[in-house]
Amino acid sequence: DAGIGVKVGLLPEREGRHLVPTMGLIVTTSLPTGARAFRGAGLTPEAKLALGWSLAEKWGLSSNLNVARPSVGGARIVEYVGSLSLAHEVAERVGAYAETYGGRTSR
Repeated sequence: DAGIGVKVGLLPEREGRHLVPTMGLIVTTSLPTGARAFRGAGLTPEAKLALGWSLAEKWGLSSNLNVARPSVGGARIVEYVGSLSLAHEVAERVGAYAETYGGRTSR
């Protein structure tokens, strides 16, 4: 399926360390355009709140909070997913990160 969406910067990146994160909102939906046997049952709207903090030189913390409304078996469900990542710049073009995530589904 194809998709369409928009990204909106809510709080811009600032120099140095700050308690207030850089923040953006991503709102998308899928469009049922694939082959009938494989495409989704309809639109699948999704919103993601992306957060990022500069912790120290070469260290950063980021998080995503997501909510989606896919159709499963002809009924809409709500999916909640969150993630937290710690990143480190090892060299100019090399980085490493550790991430944890989890989710929950409700009808």
